Amino acid sequence: MKYWNLVWFLLLATLNSYAQSAYPGKESGLNVHASVLGALKYPGLKIGADYLLVSKMVVKAKRNGEQKTIYRNRSITTNLGFYHHEDYNANLFLQTGYQWQRINQNGWFSGFEPQIGISRTIIDGTVYRVGDDGAVSKRKLAGDFYFAPSLTVSFGKDFSIKNPDNPLSLFTKATLFTNLPYNNFVVGRVMVEVGAGYKFSNLMTHKVKIKQRFK
Repeated sequence: MKYWNLVWFLLLATLNSYAQSAYPGKESGLNVHASVLGALKYPGLKIGADYLLVSKMVVKAKRNGEQKTIYRNRSITTNLGFYHHEDYNANLFLQTGYQWQRINQNGWFSGFEPQIGISRTIIDGTVYRVGDDGAVSKRKLAGDFYFAPSLTVSFGKDFSIKNPDNPLSLFTKATLFTNLPYNNFVVGRVMVEVGAGYKFSNLMTHKVKIKQRFK
């Protein structure tokens, strides 16, 4: 039961942050993304959404007189994914995080994102249980819940920076994904993702706080 309380807390905290993020500034919609992932050699999928909170634009003057623009964004993220370790288990996870992202004027970006969440393992095989009366029965969806913090770094290209009419982005991510307590310890996996994102201008449209700095 305590794990489900954590789920509701994460979802309510995320929605509450969304509701309080209306600032004077530009209009922004929801960025939805999907990716294929591999936890070591084990395949999986992940979908998620990024909700932009603050965008800081830094304009620097080059020696040749031209200007260089850097965008530094901060977003709330929500992700749902799974991977399958054949003959061992499947792992379904729900996470929310806070993302720092740096984008240059050509749309190339890098990001860093700590996340917290929960995961649910499902044993890949038949599991039996023995009742108090000695009767043996199959246990459906046998597995456990775990606390699932992680750290993610990302790299990619946002095509909307140079062309606002192009809502697509492409990215790759590397994540250190952990489960705890796992046999009274912590187990970690490195996950690698390749995916694409799409900015829905009319989905959860909101005002984003804009900061500008000139150097």
